[in-house]
Amino acid sequence: MSLLERTLAITHDMGLSPIAFPLIGAGANNYPALEVIKAIIDACSLFRQKRSPLKKVVIAVWEHGKKNEKVSLSE
Repeated sequence: MSLLERTLAITHDMGLSPIAFPLIGAGANNYPALEVIKAIIDACSLFRQKRSPLKKVVIAVWEHGKKNEKVSLSE
């Protein structure tokens, strides 16, 4: 089970909503931000198919020297 899947399961089990994900690995590790965003969206989509629907997911995006952004996925 991936970190994203474990986080979604724990959030669900605790009855928490919404959830926010930072782009883990895309900062100092220079992992491509779009690939991290895709991984988060894919994990959320799979989770919604297996369990109760997510109410809201926020993906926090920050690039050094640029304005902070966020992508919000709602029902």
